[in-house]
Amino acid sequence: MATNLVEQGLPCDIFEQLIFERYKSSRVFVHSVLRNSNKLDEGSRASVYRIPALPAYVLHVCHELNNDTLRSEAGISDIQDCLPGLNIGQPIASLYDGHAHILRFQQGINSRIPFRRFFAKYGIDEVLGDDLPMQAEDLLPYRSLYISHLKIISDLPQRAYDQLASRIIKIQQNGLFLDPCSLNLLVDIDSKSFGTVDHQERIGPYENVLGMICLLMDTMFVHMDEYAIYKSDLVVRTSLANDPELVRMRQRILKKTLNAAIKFGLKWPSEACPKNVFGFHQSSFDLRYAFRLAGMADRYDEIAALFADSSDSTDLEVKSLLVA
Repeated sequence: MATNLVEQGLPCDIFEQLIFERYKSSRVFVHSVLRNSNKLDEGSRASVYRIPALPAYVLHVCHELNNDTLRSEAGISDIQDCLPGLNIGQPIASLYDGHAHILRFQQGINSRIPFRRFFAKYGIDEVLGDDLPMQAEDLLPYRSLYISHLKIISDLPQRAYDQLASRIIKIQQNGLFLDPCSLNLLVDIDSKSFGTVDHQERIGPYENVLGMICLLMDTMFVHMDEYAIYKSDLVVRTSLANDPELVRMRQRILKKTLNAAIKFGLKWPSEACPKNVFGFHQSSFDLRYAFRLAGMADRYDEIAALFADSSDSTDLEVKSLLVA
């Protein structure tokens, strides 16, 4: 009965009641969850764990939380849900003065390549700099992962892209920002839909078509692969950027993204390649580069002009046909 109620969404006092009934204290609750068998994901700032007794939620714990603090009571406080009608993995309760949170769980696999493995090997400053340190050999194990993810994303229906564009707009309207550099795009294969997590309370240059395309194409990994092959002696049949089948997949992704952006009013960026506030090599987040990866470099100016046309004479249906 409790699990069914939790899945419907509960206020914090009922969370506390469930936790104390089952675990006797918030400290025991946290320690029972922080096990490798429960770990779902790990980022540069925090790790995420499933909560077996509360399957509709996960525990997000910052790495800076030390063992001395974990030995004390967590202290659960309520957080107002800014988007109660939309599951974006938002926090609904805070523990340890904001160093841990209970978040709404989202089903899906991460669509991005796990860059933290490169961070661990080379250091964040090196990986994010202009002179990428990794060799082509480092990226080979991840190429097949990129290809499989790209196929899944390109095969999703237009409805999934429409829902993602609508979600990005709603997130922006609530003062949140979807970081295209992070591992924050989920793909739910069963429901054929996208999910997003780890939203930031800041604004950058990517709340637009560019950010959505970077997320879906993973342009950063393609750029890393292309650059690493360029400076390596390793013989690779072709780069991910130039593989004809991958170009066709990215073209399907680009066209569905543009149609969704037209339908929901997702803006065209003011610059094709904005100054990169995150420190990544600029080519990773360049809209012209994304068009090249999709074999549509010759249509960039035409489609940019299409988005710039705000007149009523060009309705959504006609614009969508022009993108096709």
